[in-house]
Amino acid sequence: MKRIAIFFVMIFIYHSAISQNSNKKIIGIVLDSLSNQPLPYATIQLTNTALKINTIADGSGNYIFKKLAKGDYEITVSYVGYKTKKALVSVGETEQISAPKLSLSLENINLKEVKIRASKPLFTEESGKTIVNVAESVMANAGTIVDVLKYAPSLQISENSIRIRGKEAIILIDGRQTNVSGESLEGILNSMPSNSIEKIELISNPGAKYDATGKAVINIRTLKMKNLGTTGTWTAGIGTGRLPRTNGGLLLNYKTPKLSLVGNYNYQFTQQYIDLEATRTLKNTLGTSFLDTDFDNRKRTIQFLKLGLDYSLTSRTTVGVLFQADQNSRGRNANGATEISNQGRLDSVITLRTQGKALYQNLNGNLFLKHTFKQKGRELALDADYGYYHTDFQEAINNQFFNAGRLINYRPALEVNIPWQQPIQIQSLRGTYNYPTQKGIIESGFQLRRTDVNTDFSYQQQTDGKWTTDPQKSFVYDYTETVNAAYVNYSAKAKKLDYQLGLRLEDSHAQGQTQNRTKANQQDYLQLFPSASFQYTPSDTNQFSLSYSRKITRPNYTTLNDQITYWSPYRLTIGNPALKPTIVTNVELSYLYMKTWSLVLSYTGKRNDVTTVIFPRNNVNIFQIQNMTIEHLLGIDVSYRKSISKSWQTTSGLMLYQVRSHLGNIQGLDFRIGNSIYPYTNHFLTFKNNWKADIIAYYISPQVLGIYKISPFYQVDISVQKSLFDKLGELRVSITDLFNTLKLGQDYKTISQYGFNRRKPETRFLQLTFNYRFGNNNIKVRDRKIGIDKESSRIDKNQ
Repeated sequence: MKRIAIFFVMIFIYHSAISQNSNKKIIGIVLDSLSNQPLPYATIQLTNTALKINTIADGSGNYIFKKLAKGDYEITVSYVGYKTKKALVSVGETEQISAPKLSLSLENINLKEVKIRASKPLFTEESGKTIVNVAESVMANAGTIVDVLKYAPSLQISENSIRIRGKEAIILIDGRQTNVSGESLEGILNSMPSNSIEKIELISNPGAKYDATGKAVINIRTLKMKNLGTTGTWTAGIGTGRLPRTNGGLLLNYKTPKLSLVGNYNYQFTQQYIDLEATRTLKNTLGTSFLDTDFDNRKRTIQFLKLGLDYSLTSRTTVGVLFQADQNSRGRNANGATEISNQGRLDSVITLRTQGKALYQNLNGNLFLKHTFKQKGRELALDADYGYYHTDFQEAINNQFFNAGRLINYRPALEVNIPWQQPIQIQSLRGTYNYPTQKGIIESGFQLRRTDVNTDFSYQQQTDGKWTTDPQKSFVYDYTETVNAAYVNYSAKAKKLDYQLGLRLEDSHAQGQTQNRTKANQQDYLQLFPSASFQYTPSDTNQFSLSYSRKITRPNYTTLNDQITYWSPYRLTIGNPALKPTIVTNVELSYLYMKTWSLVLSYTGKRNDVTTVIFPRNNVNIFQIQNMTIEHLLGIDVSYRKSISKSWQTTSGLMLYQVRSHLGNIQGLDFRIGNSIYPYTNHFLTFKNNWKADIIAYYISPQVLGIYKISPFYQVDISVQKSLFDKLGELRVSITDLFNTLKLGQDYKTISQYGFNRRKPETRFLQLTFNYRFGNNNIKVRDRKIGIDKESSRIDKNQ
């Protein structure tokens, strides 16, 4: 018995010693040798003479081995596409040992061997946003960015406008806006191939870290490569409607261990006609009516240049400079007529011949510094920005006045020249600081911004062969705005719940004044803009989300003056310096089932929203933007996203809206209510021998917006493409608006008149585009932001 007791005591002592010597830990991280960024989910193996243990790094490249005894170990790290690396680690008395950082270098891979595999679903949901995973899907070579956006769920793309669930969206590329709008923006996006895109973030309810604009956000993330060297994509295209059009572009990237360069140039030449028809009838004793017709032929040349340089001072500190310039040159030649009738009988006719040109030139510069700390997720960034936007606009209008038979001039011709210029300067300084806590991360930042606008409008009339300027119809208007903002945002995860809480403070001062006037128009406000989002995922098949935000939308710069702008004898516009900012409240509740079916209930409330009002004065039609009292937008969005087979993928859905507008007795109108429906279906097909095709179709029912009732319309687009040269080249043939059905119309009825406007732009085009990738396809391009970009959306570039 004594021997047995001694035996068990020895066993106990042995196991106690083993347990004391087997409580050691080894921790480490796996990095990319060039970018010094973590490599997520790398495979790590720990071996010695007595054991072999395998583990996987987490999403941040970190790994850990537990319950180890003293001794020498070998760590082997492997990662797809990278060279395997080994390191030796000795475990002694210290309880936790930090292994050397393992920085892996890429294997030498021939570009022709690189294949994009669909390792992610095309659509994924993160807290507060929908992600379109372009690079790892069938959309990687789907044409241009515009082609991909057309395929995204819940988007409405119309002429010069993109909306998410009925809310106007601003476009960001790598976190910064493109500094252009309308046709200029469309031209740039049409010149960027989809194979240069990593993913697209659709944010219908942006949080506090975004500017407090009341708009949705579409953030296009460009593809991030990894090897040293040079890569590029060149694009060339030709198309035709009634008249030919061309486009081309070149994207270049170059990288050394410390230096990154990016250059991008795009060119587009377009020709398009616009057919206009409008009628209005005054509620007077004569029932005076006006029928306006106009055929407008426009030519545009759009050029965009981007040059960027990033330099790594250390492995954690980067500085850089970014320069962007774009030029939009537009020529216009229009012929129209206005027929004036009384009691249904033609009285007189005015013909209008307009020749005009406009030049929009924009320059942007950015200096930045970014520092990442040793603590994971902690970083500091500073940006200084300057933007100069210049509009040079000129139109010459010839008016001829005839009787009903168009044979006799009842008054001399009116020759008018309307030149105006508008330089805008925007200066900004901003900073961001992210600090991780034990359970989440705190994001904070500030922005100081000043905007100076000068509008110089001149009305010149020819009399007796001489041009004279009418001082009563000409003006110079100066506008200055300063906005100081600070925000804090906290994001964390508690079990199956992801959440973000944010608060933004903005202090704004604006002042506008017409020269030679003593009184200035002034607006000041100090407001808080809270935001919050919650995402609960109880299982792999169910996901619930709730988001809330309060935002502000400021008026367009061109509308903030108190002057009259004359365009024709019976049409003029009046600015409105009393326009108030629109306060926007957004709430969204969504449900995602099986990552396939999506249901979103949304509410948007707009206090002091704006609408264009038309009212007569001595038979002259006057256009002015005015504030409404409040508007409520209720929405239901049901979408279906599914890979029906390996060769067939669809995104289809149905959006329902109800708009309730309290106009505040604008032109005798107070309460307006309207319902609309928006069904859409998009299909992407793949065939043998690298052939692909896609079909996009949608319909928008009648809807009520402000004082207008919008007419319904629908559109169908189709395209076919073929991969060439070992999939380095893509040849694409597309037809937009196949059935030429995109016709825009609006009806209105006020206390003083009623009428309709019909606008048929040329929208059916046949386009042939070729993209070719060359060089090393693994360059890493850093994300860059410009702090003044969102302000450019308030600059009107669609005159």
